[in-house]
Amino acid sequence: MPRLDMVDTSNNNGIMTKANWLSMKKYGVRAMVAKLSEGTFFTDQTAKTSIRNAVKAGLHVNGYHFARFTTVAGAKAEAQMAARCAFNAGLGKDAMIVLDFEATNSGWSRNAAIIKAWVAEIKRMGYPKTDVYTMGSWTNSMPLNNSSRGGWIANYPSNPAGLKFYGSYNGWQWTSTHKFPGCYGGFDVSQMYSNYYYGTTTHVAKPKKAIYYRYNPKMIYARTAINRYKDVAFQV
Repeated sequence: MPRLDMVDTSNNNGIMTKANWLSMKKYGVRAMVAKLSEGTFFTDQTAKTSIRNAVKAGLHVNGYHFARFTTVAGAKAEAQMAARCAFNAGLGKDAMIVLDFEATNSGWSRNAAIIKAWVAEIKRMGYPKTDVYTMGSWTNSMPLNNSSRGGWIANYPSNPAGLKFYGSYNGWQWTSTHKFPGCYGGFDVSQMYSNYYYGTTTHVAKPKKAIYYRYNPKMIYARTAINRYKDVAFQV
């Protein structure tokens, strides 16, 4: 059978415990990818805890965003959503932020423009490592090469034994139903062909006391009281 190098999880799997990750690690799992967000309307509330527990188990941690955009403006908005969720979930700059692109295929020209816009915005937001996940039938409909190899491709053959699909890409997700002892349900697992998803560290990023925005957050909340002065004499 193909290797069990990486597992991706979402709210569909529930919160993954340290024991769950340690169980998977015994079977060769080295990295995980947690769903962070979808469109501009959904934040995966299981990501933060699952990522922290994966770190405790010694795994490399990454995140993905499920795309719903079909325009450049939409791509930028969703990239900002993904970056905020990645930061809030504790992912550092060495983590991979993956674009899960499988909802709408608009053809090469449109796909190229909107995917490149998403990637550029994610990088502008402070996450330099990106990749694109899609199904095997879409590989010729979009740009995938972000890492000189590029692309994480899903294809589920009925019998994957002895196969090595998509060896020129970063990885091949070869099933969505793999079972691990002590873990509930089936899991998406991948055989990886590069070290691109294995960050240089396995730690959770700690937010700094002062956060400086590289984009317009539209609304911020003060942590302490703010006094307003009515004139130059600083009269409240």
